[in-house]
Amino acid sequence: PAAAAAQKDVIPQAFRNETPMATLFVSALFFNNLRARRMYILIVEDDPYLSYDLKEALVVLHADVREARTVRAAMLVLGDGLPYLAILDYNLKTETTAAVAARLARENVPFCYVTADVERVRADPAIPDCPIVAKPYRVEDVTRMAAMLLNM
Repeated sequence: PAAAAAQKDVIPQAFRNETPMATLFVSALFFNNLRARRMYILIVEDDPYLSYDLKEALVVLHADVREARTVRAAMLVLGDGLPYLAILDYNLKTETTAAVAARLARENVPFCYVTADVERVRADPAIPDCPIVAKPYRVEDVTRMAAMLLNM
């Protein structure tokens, strides 16, 4: 049993190539391992349809996902414990997620932006340098970015 548990942490080198099935397999193993450790991915997105699509793509890979639609809600989620990764939209109706990004950076939590406001993110001095996926996007692009941020 101990050997089997230790094997869950190991991602076979043969599965680290660029084929989509291998990427899905490696991601599922990795996210399942995070779930066992009670770690989660935070999605901060005000559009419920986009948030749902992202969440479903990550849940299929066995990730535990928590969502927030406002900066206040995101800060409350962060107050309960830090995520392993965060995916942020920049513009949430009447506010930006710059404060969330700053908090994540202070806590050394990897994050990326998924936004239509790419130039505003780059120009905002409150936001540390981070990867950006431009809207419109394919869900696969975001899951690939998540895997990159997790050093997979």
